[in-house]
Amino acid sequence: MMQAIRAGLNLVRNLGLAVILLGLFLAIFVNVRYGAISMGFGLGVRTIAEMLAQGEKRRLQLIIPLIIAVALVTVALALPNSSA
Repeated sequence: MMQAIRAGLNLVRNLGLAVILLGLFLAIFVNVRYGAISMGFGLGVRTIAEMLAQGEKRRLQLIIPLIIAVALVTVALALPNSSA
């Protein structure tokens, strides 16, 4: 049972990493706003999966990436429209 949960969390972590890399690609080649939103989403998903895997919910190493993810999405939404 625990191995299935760990395998699922590893899958979620890998998907989060894929979304982060997709966001990096989007930020470089398409639009910074879309890249920042997807990187923030991927970082948040990866961090939450890490929190669940470790079982410790208040570790500073896991809370700071969540703060960064929220800041990325907030800044991306606050950027002016870049379609010119």
